Amino acid sequence: MSKILGYPLGFIMYGIYLLVKDYGLALIIFTVLVKLLLFPIYFKQQKGMVKQQALAPQLEKLKKRYANNQQKFQEEQMKLYSEAGINPMASCLPLLIQLPIIYGILDVVYRPLTHILRLSSDTIQTAMDILSEYFTTSGIKAPSNFESRPELSILSYIKTNPELFPQDLVEAVGNFNNTLFGLLDLGQTPTIHPDVWNVQSVCLLLIPILSGVFQLILTIYTQHKQKQKNPEMSQSMGSMNAMLYIMPIFSIWIAYSFPAGVGFYWAISSLFSLVQSIFLNNYFNEERSLKVLEKEREKVQSNRRNNKQSFMDKLVEQQKAMNEANGSGDGKSKTYQTYDQKEKLSRSEQNELNKQIIKEARKRMAEKYGDEYTDD
Repeated sequence: MSKILGYPLGFIMYGIYLLVKDYGLALIIFTVLVKLLLFPIYFKQQKGMVKQQALAPQLEKLKKRYANNQQKFQEEQMKLYSEAGINPMASCLPLLIQLPIIYGILDVVYRPLTHILRLSSDTIQTAMDILSEYFTTSGIKAPSNFESRPELSILSYIKTNPELFPQDLVEAVGNFNNTLFGLLDLGQTPTIHPDVWNVQSVCLLLIPILSGVFQLILTIYTQHKQKQKNPEMSQSMGSMNAMLYIMPIFSIWIAYSFPAGVGFYWAISSLFSLVQSIFLNNYFNEERSLKVLEKEREKVQSNRRNNKQSFMDKLVEQQKAMNEANGSGDGKSKTYQTYDQKEKLSRSEQNELNKQIIKEARKRMAEKYGDEYTDD
């Protein structure tokens, strides 16, 4: 999938490289363009988050009021979201859009021979076979990423061991300016034990560290803002928050296994993400967040006056029907139907009861909206 998604982004990267003739500068411009491309998605995602954060005090009151009736709380929560024009599941959509693009970006970074030098797959396979045989006969251990990301290894070995490869391939790769501003070779793999300590080896050493530092700063900033605006949600995601702090450290280790171009991309991507997060958090201040929420409420009321029912409105009706069928609509659940008293029913009896509750709710919804209802 990443290869398919990488081709359209690869054309963008190829066009940028033809203009600037510098791989590092092309990566910077490419990252900025991708961030601008994804900005509307990030903006919508942030807008949805601030709307939910603005409702946090009201949601907390509902939790206390219906502490002993989870079903009624869910109904009132959906109603609150519906009134504010919030669909909690809509936050998944930006992630679903971002993931394919991220896969495509990584493919562009991991396959420079394909996307920038435009070498054929047969030529790349020939180079891969030459390297495989070289590792076997020489006893040199192949890089850990050779099988999964062979182009990075091929690029590095053509630069350092050109005698292993056909002359036309060496010339094609030799014309590739795999540097940052003509000074730093991004095709070299960073190491803490260089043959010679010079400016280039120090810069290569710093790239993975900077990529992890920028990611860590971004994580700390994001978590700090989340605690400020929604402390309860932040506390409920304790284990996930801990993983967010571990990932930057893990990325440093990975960056030392790849040529510096990979770590350099991660570093500039994290840096621009940090700048973007600071901008969005400052833009959606408390005053603007309340205005956004009020505007959404007016939009919901306008739609209702025009008999337009939202997805959340339908969910509220469905939840209400289920609660009434379960006897919890008035705040008093039937003794034999509450989840707190499951022990009074066997597992099969409880499953059958749940099916009946759902069936009854579906039947009511079908009658309400004039849809056809069938038991299956």
